[in-house]
Amino acid sequence: MIAGPTTNGFRPRRRARRTSAQPTPVDRRNNLLLVSWAVTCACAYLGFGSPQPLGVELVLVAVLGAMVAANVLIGRADPRRLGSPVFAVGAAIFYTGLLLAAWQLGGQGSVEILVAAIALFDLALVGLTTAELAAAALAMFLVYAVMV
Repeated sequence: MIAGPTTNGFRPRRRARRTSAQPTPVDRRNNLLLVSWAVTCACAYLGFGSPQPLGVELVLVAVLGAMVAANVLIGRADPRRLGSPVFAVGAAIFYTGLLLAAWQLGGQGSVEILVAAIALFDLALVGLTTAELAAAALAMFLVYAVMV
């Protein structure tokens, strides 16, 4: 006799099916948080990639401090509020401005990294899942590789 799935006392697990293709508010917040920390790391790379005078380094520390504070606020925010268009536009402007500041102050950042970071952050604000963000990043890399 062949043992079936219920003969050993265990039932197979059923996977929960999602009724829509849209990510949940918690998933959107987690994806946004993941991308915002990646943007913060890109900002640190762009700003501190080469030696800077003390005044510029202090401004860069302030820029990174603002990004870290924003990341903490996003992590603690109510996930339902993060889906509003006002939040999306405000966050996009805030992070883009800080990235541009770090890029300008650092003086050695590449335009490709800047554009990729802004694009991925904006796609995360739209509500793409982590897999879709990874596919978008891979597509951007492949398009860049073909262009160069």
